[in-house]
Amino acid sequence: MSGKVRHDGGGNSPADSLGAPSRRAVLVGGLATALAPTLVRAADDRRLFDGEGEELTYHIMWRGKQIGSQKIHARQDGAEVRISHRSHAEVSFLFVNVLSLKHKSDEVWRDNELIELTSETVHNKVKTQVNGRRVGDEFIIESAEGEHAVPPGIATLDSFWLISAVKHDWLIDPRQGAVMSREKKSLGRKEIELDGQKYDVEGYHVTSGELRVELWYDGDFLLVSDVTEDGNTAHLVRALAT
Repeated sequence: MSGKVRHDGGGNSPADSLGAPSRRAVLVGGLATALAPTLVRAADDRRLFDGEGEELTYHIMWRGKQIGSQKIHARQDGAEVRISHRSHAEVSFLFVNVLSLKHKSDEVWRDNELIELTSETVHNKVKTQVNGRRVGDEFIIESAEGEHAVPPGIATLDSFWLISAVKHDWLIDPRQGAVMSREKKSLGRKEIELDGQKYDVEGYHVTSGELRVELWYDGDFLLVSDVTEDGNTAHLVRALAT
């Protein structure tokens, strides 16, 4: 369930900090997320997504309030891994909705490669669509900017929920179709407490342009993360089973 955030009087208003249609959509709605080719290998070796697969839910937090959520489902389908992402976020200022974001994407992976991507985003009533497919030795991306080809082995930005995500150097922003490079740094291990339970987590810091992402993993899957752009930080927190 999404919440509505009202301005607390400090710094820029939500309209200033979150209203422009750029990677702010990534900051509050997509967090997530760069799925490495090792995803399929992990599924083959350890059967992470056997049976009904794996389903995770994350709360998107901003200024201490929940503004949305992200749900991920991954399942093994023969030689393929199929992944769906669904996220939404909403921010209000003086009772006016200044940000409304809905995003969904579906990915198909085979033999350690992304072979198909379908994505739709509605950001403040403006819809964008991005499609991608593996053709020969290239991955073809189709968006409002046209069609372009990138080398195979590229990942998407939607899926930092899996620890193997941080191993990729090039990412597709599935909201706009842009190709992004990234740098990463290991943060080592530490213990954190969430809902009264302690976790031994492994951390990474990932940067791409003005985007800064700090990720902490409990085993294979993301537990918490901070995403910062233009001085604004959103938090992603995994919803724990009760």
